[in-house]
Amino acid sequence: MSVIRLRRSLAASLGVLVIALLAFSCGPGAEYPSRPVELIVPFGPGGAADVAARQIAELASEELGESIQVRNVTGGGGAVAYNEVVNAPNDGYTAIWSSAALNTLAAAGNIDFNYEAFEHVAIVSTETVTLAVAADSEWENLEDFIADARNRTPTVGNSGMGSTTHLTAVALAEEAGVEFEHVPFGDGLAIASVMGGEIDASVQHPAEIMSQYEAGDIRILAITSPERIETFEDVPTAQEQGVDVVLEQWRGISLPEGTDEEVIQRLEDAFTQAAETDEWAEFTRNTGADVRIMGSEEATEFIADMQQQIDEIAAAAEEN
Repeated sequence: MSVIRLRRSLAASLGVLVIALLAFSCGPGAEYPSRPVELIVPFGPGGAADVAARQIAELASEELGESIQVRNVTGGGGAVAYNEVVNAPNDGYTAIWSSAALNTLAAAGNIDFNYEAFEHVAIVSTETVTLAVAADSEWENLEDFIADARNRTPTVGNSGMGSTTHLTAVALAEEAGVEFEHVPFGDGLAIASVMGGEIDASVQHPAEIMSQYEAGDIRILAITSPERIETFEDVPTAQEQGVDVVLEQWRGISLPEGTDEEVIQRLEDAFTQAAETDEWAEFTRNTGADVRIMGSEEATEFIADMQQQIDEIAAAAEEN
């Protein structure tokens, strides 16, 4: 072989080696992200879930160094959005603003998969669930409401049959040994019927009732957190009042199953750091939520435990 041909052969081999090394060093997560990440919200614009998603997306974008763009995909109580994301490429560029809706949709059979079909990046907040009545009602606390329910069947509104709020009401009634007549509404609509005297009570997330609560139009009889929260510091938990129900809404970020671990870690870092900011703390406080930060492993365990809890409550609901 001539010297020229040898040099060309060595150069070609070196080129192949360099390309291979670059490919190895620039694995699935090495250059991530190189373009905007899409965060899909399963509910409409302007609602509690949407507003929270946009706030955390803005904060996480700063940490990620790339924009996170929110897109609303509605339908089926969130089923349409979860179906879209579960079938999206697992390259880290399509995420979902996930919540306990994933648990309730699976429990109701409205989706043919469950939390195991996703890689859960992080949980960044939780919300209690409230049982509220009109401010001028006869019930001063949960004990009063349950005592009345032993003599008649009160009407209790929720944001939709099979939703977290509906299943919370089911759990409260089941644990107390009474019956409620469950009345489904859209988010935030039930509380207007409470104030108008059309239904007795409403089970809702804090963001849906904050304005009415601050205006003194409603009274919150109980919350379902494990302990009292700052937003409603004078409101006792259901457990404190003898009804052993602990159920919280969670909100976090999930990706399609099989996403590269380096990508998951990159997003976990961005979202958990965003959740540690003063801006997120202030936002959650103003909407009645709590900052609750869990990385991927802890979040997955939390969601798995909630799936078991939701499945049991949903089964009780079907029996009644």
